[in-house]
Amino acid sequence: MALQIGHFELYMGPQQLGAQDDLKKVIVDFINQAQKRLFIAVQELDAVEIAEAIIKARKKGVVINW
Repeated sequence: MALQIGHFELYMGPQQLGAQDDLKKVIVDFINQAQKRLFIAVQELDAVEIAEAIIKARKKGVVINW
């Protein structure tokens, strides 16, 4: 459940530590909603679900900028 602050949404996680949000699901859902372009900045990516969502987005024609 996001905390709305102006135009921003704040999510708290991970749930394993008692936080309310499933951050992987939030990120995957965001990626799945992309229609034209995704700008991604990460140091490393070890979440298979997120990597698969990025690949799926690319296959449907979303431009991925790293």
